[in-house]
Amino acid sequence: MAGGHAAHVGANLGVEVVVFERNREKMEALRNIGHNVTALYPHKASIQKHTKDADLLIAAVLVVGE
Repeated sequence: MAGGHAAHVGANLGVEVVVFERNREKMEALRNIGHNVTALYPHKASIQKHTKDADLLIAAVLVVGE
């Protein structure tokens, strides 16, 4: 879970972390990382809003079987 590891690192550094996740259970686990982690469903408007002023973007995609 590369995105989750990046969220942990950001949270431990004290930065504001916004993670987009489709799976409700994973979303809840990401929220539990820390008070500075926000997990959202990846709606187009939400992605546009939160990435517009971001200082850093990290993308991670799971490719099944690799």
